[in-house]
Amino acid sequence: MLENYIKKPHVIKRMQHCYFSYIFEDYVLHLDKLGYKPKTIKTYCQAISTF
Repeated sequence: MLENYIKKPHVIKRMQHCYFSYIFEDYVLHLDKLGYKPKTIKTYCQAISTF
């Protein structure tokens, strides 16, 4: 599901190797179910991946 919002492979790889990687798929699915727009989901995921 993460690949639906993040298009750059190096960004996905970075996100998969960060401390919070275990929650990204669930987080994206949750935001999608709540009706968040793809750009917002992408922005939120990028913000989390910086921690």
